[in-house]
Amino acid sequence: MKKSWLSLIFPKTHFSSDIIALYSQRLIQGLAIGLLGLFLPIFLYEKLNFSLSAVMLYYFLTWLMYLFLVQPGARLMSKFGLKLSMMLSVPFLALFYLALYFVDVGNAWSFLIMSIIAATVWRMLYWVPYHTEFAEFTDRANRGKQIGFLESITALIGVLAPVLSGFIIAKFGYQSLIVMVIILVVVSMFPLIFTRTVKENYSYGYFETFRRLFTKHRRLLYAYGAEGAENAIGLVIWPLFIYEVLKGNYLDIGAISALIIFATIVLRLLTGKYTDQMPKRRLLNLGTLIYSVGWILKVFVETGYQIFLVSTYHNLAQSVMRTPFDAMTYERMADAGHYVDEMTVFREMSLNLGKALMYLVLLILVGIVSLKSIFWFAAIFSLFMNLI
Repeated sequence: MKKSWLSLIFPKTHFSSDIIALYSQRLIQGLAIGLLGLFLPIFLYEKLNFSLSAVMLYYFLTWLMYLFLVQPGARLMSKFGLKLSMMLSVPFLALFYLALYFVDVGNAWSFLIMSIIAATVWRMLYWVPYHTEFAEFTDRANRGKQIGFLESITALIGVLAPVLSGFIIAKFGYQSLIVMVIILVVVSMFPLIFTRTVKENYSYGYFETFRRLFTKHRRLLYAYGAEGAENAIGLVIWPLFIYEVLKGNYLDIGAISALIIFATIVLRLLTGKYTDQMPKRRLLNLGTLIYSVGWILKVFVETGYQIFLVSTYHNLAQSVMRTPFDAMTYERMADAGHYVDEMTVFREMSLNLGKALMYLVLLILVGIVSLKSIFWFAAIFSLFMNLI
């Protein structure tokens, strides 16, 4: 297959020009999101003086809104095409960060509601087309190896993000960081120009989508719902816990996070290779078990050094679990043929349902139990990802 000039970025990977361009966009956008991602719940908690319950409410509203709008987003994708839909999503992601730029204690919820709406529209227009194209563009025979390689590149770039974020926040404040993020978000649009135009027609009605998910795809609902619940804890509770342990030192938070990410890169490459050689189900069973243990170990963390040790183990365990899990996810989507976009919608809805329900539970629990005790929930939900 003909390669584009973008293949110079990824020599000897034997990827099509489409997947290279698509993932280049994802890398740039991922870097932008990653610059603030770890610090966003800390931003709400520390800069806006939010209570833990208020932080959970923000995230609950965010994922609840997207849950009910995944299907309309797929319908818009059918109208616009996958490529144009993703390109149209970019301004809304920029608007999300623009709302955060102007938010302060006095006007917090007015701008945060704006950010929720903007983020929801971005997700509506972006995630279903992205996962649909990724499933179509990757090679089935080498999908695990390709995913392992691409995730390693993501991790390599991710090493820079927390260090840079911690430095900028400590020296210049959140607003300077947000400006950099917005610039990267806009730049991320351009690699999409080099992907071919793909059309998919989403065929299920709104209520039919929910009915099929809850009746014909329960196993998928449980697996991805559990993934969403576990992700919810990792997205918000773990960063807030690190913030408390390190006593709000942004540079320390960024440096330790970067070291943890760097320690996982080699294993990501290895697990991608062996995923294509070993039974994916067996590797996934092993991965979810040792990954669940990582959450249990986090319950007993007390110092920055322990954060590094336990998180490094946990990320390595995630590499063993995540690569076969993602490979099986995209195989399921690709095997759906014409219904690849429908399967992608079911996955997104399951993830969002798991996240929304978890944040609702956390909204109730954060004032009653300690942050670290919540990690037991993540350990349990990790095991249910075997149901894929």
